[in-house]
Amino acid sequence: MSETKQQKKVAIVVSHTHWDRAWYLTFQQFRHRMVRMIDRLIPLLQQNPDYHSFTLDGQTILLDDYLEIKPYNQNILKQLISSGKMVVGPWYILPDLFLVSGESVIRNLQIGLQTARNYGASMQEGYVPDPFGHFAQLPQVLHKFGIDSFIFMRGLDAESKQKAGSIFNWRSPDGSQVLTTYLADGYFNGAALGYPDQYGRFDGLTPDRELASKRLHEAVEKLKNLQKESVFLINNGFDHMPEQPELPRLLAEINQHANGTGFRHGTFRDFFEAVRKENHPHEIVEGDLLGNADHPILSSVFSTRIYLKQQNHRAQSLLERHTEPLLLWGRFHTNRPDPSDFLGYAWKLLLQNHPHDDICGCSTDGVHEDDEVRFRQVSELAESLIVEQLESMLEQGLQPPGATGAQSADLFVYNPNPWPVTRRIRTCILFANPGAEKGERTPLRKLMACGANAEQVPVTIISSDPHSIRNNFLETSWGRRYEVALSATIPAGGYHILHLYETDEIPAEPAKTDYFRCETGGSVLTGDAGGYRLTIGATGTELRNFIDFEFEHDNGDTYTFGPVPDQQTVTARLTAVEPDPHDPHLLVLRHELDVPVALNSAERTTLRLQTVLQLQHDGSLAVSVQYTNTCSDNRLRIILPAALHTNQALADGHFRLAERQTIAFQTPETDPDRYQAYPGELEYRTRHMNDFLLLDDTRQRTWIATRGLHEFELLQNDEGARVAVTINRSVGLLSTGNGRIRRVQAGPAIRVPGAQCHRTITADLALGMVPASQKEQAVQQARSFAHPVWVREMPYLPHLKTTGRVPRAASIVTIDNPMVALSSFRLHPDGETAVLRVYNLNGNVESTTVRCDIPAHNWAASDLNERWPESGIHTCDKPGQFELTLNPHEIQTILLRTQDTR
Repeated sequence: MSETKQQKKVAIVVSHTHWDRAWYLTFQQFRHRMVRMIDRLIPLLQQNPDYHSFTLDGQTILLDDYLEIKPYNQNILKQLISSGKMVVGPWYILPDLFLVSGESVIRNLQIGLQTARNYGASMQEGYVPDPFGHFAQLPQVLHKFGIDSFIFMRGLDAESKQKAGSIFNWRSPDGSQVLTTYLADGYFNGAALGYPDQYGRFDGLTPDRELASKRLHEAVEKLKNLQKESVFLINNGFDHMPEQPELPRLLAEINQHANGTGFRHGTFRDFFEAVRKENHPHEIVEGDLLGNADHPILSSVFSTRIYLKQQNHRAQSLLERHTEPLLLWGRFHTNRPDPSDFLGYAWKLLLQNHPHDDICGCSTDGVHEDDEVRFRQVSELAESLIVEQLESMLEQGLQPPGATGAQSADLFVYNPNPWPVTRRIRTCILFANPGAEKGERTPLRKLMACGANAEQVPVTIISSDPHSIRNNFLETSWGRRYEVALSATIPAGGYHILHLYETDEIPAEPAKTDYFRCETGGSVLTGDAGGYRLTIGATGTELRNFIDFEFEHDNGDTYTFGPVPDQQTVTARLTAVEPDPHDPHLLVLRHELDVPVALNSAERTTLRLQTVLQLQHDGSLAVSVQYTNTCSDNRLRIILPAALHTNQALADGHFRLAERQTIAFQTPETDPDRYQAYPGELEYRTRHMNDFLLLDDTRQRTWIATRGLHEFELLQNDEGARVAVTINRSVGLLSTGNGRIRRVQAGPAIRVPGAQCHRTITADLALGMVPASQKEQAVQQARSFAHPVWVREMPYLPHLKTTGRVPRAASIVTIDNPMVALSSFRLHPDGETAVLRVYNLNGNVESTTVRCDIPAHNWAASDLNERWPESGIHTCDKPGQFELTLNPHEIQTILLRTQDTR
């Protein structure tokens, strides 16, 4: 390369901080430091015209955090942001990208972009520097927001790096592309310029120009071999590191002694504009970014503090799949108050738990105690909004039931899936008796239920309390409480209100037996003292005593599982198989594990696991596990059979089904070069799933679904493939080094006793099998388990009229093709438009009929900004009904309006 050519090289130095809101310190401890930093930034940006700009980490929540302490500085921030001196957005929070739903990623960007624009301007680069991987459909998400560039650090594999370098086009399965820069040397390759290290406290030191120049030129040299362009990106910042007010002077002095490269203070936008101006062709990279060519990927976070993942699953599913669709329906059918402010608040509260240091479970205990409070509050608020909607339905009046009794109550059941489901429901209901407070007790009676079509539904009484109290808002009711179980069919994406009433009969005592047999959906489950057997009706597959539990020692940390050499895996022994004494549909298994209480401990204990099996109406088997964990430093997994031979699975991913294969076993002995070289991390044999897995051969397709369990491993034995799903992992250090998978530290070596998870552990899974050709049925069954029906008594409002026009059952949204998955159905912030978001799970074109129970006359496709387009507006075939075609792997957002907009 000629000297003239070298003189044209330029490096854009972007000043920033990467601000984990909570990690090795709590939110309040970090926020205090962040407020002080912004207090210093304000006069620096206002008074020093040579200080080009400062990028506030791509997440607008930092503005909220700051203004909560100093609200009087809001206008100053608006001035700095609108003038480009302070760069904010596009995210609300920087999220983990695997342990949260795809819809939550979209809402995150919507809130972040809108917030930044409210302050004057948003960064339009997809900046996500530090999460532990990036899902393959993220380019499509960014593209549909009008974002055409992407910046990341973790996730590129060595093969892609060799092929594509550090600047390439990352392409989604649908074909969307974003121009991408890979931060091979980190988002800190220009941090703390002039100081002896990139990270730390340098109070009292003056930055050295020669040291700064050496660091900058070394960074450029590393990038030269990875890109064609003559423009380089230098990131002047690190985790929680402060601004460098002397940077303009340092760069000016270094440029006076420039040797082939000039350094210019700027922004990420400046860098991408310069890259595009050079117009070099770039390689294409596809798929999830889960490699670790230069930075550890830390994939065991999928199983750290699993209770957080389960709480997120419940709160997230309740908010996006239950509350929002029901409140949308209520907007057009009942007179309920506008809930948009509450929904917006609930979403922000949920998203505050989605940064990777939160949802991944790799922070100090206090951080995750705060997370649990937020998850509880999201669920409470979502449920309260549903109850308010139910009250509105009662104010309108329900259609009368087909049958009733002297004592009765209504049970509301909501199905979040856009197809009908039949489920056995277990819940509690109270028949009010005002005299019960004084000790008067109504007699125990047999119960019946009446469905919306006047069908009679038998009710199983699990237990009853004649002297029980119910406290709700402005209500204290005494009466007889029943714990009941019954089966019901709930319409597609809708609700069913069942009317339960007492009969004149006295319920018979349940027959006691040691033998269990239940037949549902063509499948048969049997059990006795000798064991248990499942026969799947759809395939004829027979399984005997097929559930195993494996206990392993874990010498790792919150980031990485640590296998312990020469330690045998302990397999649980089955000690009892017995019918549930109260519910004839449940079979109870009991297992025991005799294990050390901790790693290297001579003391031993017995873990006692209870597993409840229940056949579902579709012929699949629900598996519910519970035990009290009193052991440290371990991993416990449930092993389920696939009953077929395969070395790969399709995992439910973000807006797609992702291929996951069996991973070759690696150790520091088999791969010493990889283990010793940075990042010193071998392959993880465990993989990620969202809601379910699909495995198939030429004969059958097996699915395994969970509720908030995201880590699995494909195992093989002579009988075929098995799936290990992690249900608990106990560790005591935030980070440690020299493990069998990861050699380097991933964070500070802080003790985190809460990560040992000494608590009651629960896990909900399901196993199903269908013929190999029935992929759609497998997806439908698995998703239905992962997102179950929501059940609650109707509110007790005794002074309202008893009947009216509100139907006892309604389908709110129906999608007749299971391969067209529902992401969201909700009311637009304008209060008039409905927003339907769906995506194509397949690599083929898919079509479907959509039916929405709202009086919509027009519909149009939109991008993820959800703005009503000027053209392409269609008329519904019927109110709320239209045909939709999706290209392979496409995400589509549809807007519907009640008035004719053409």
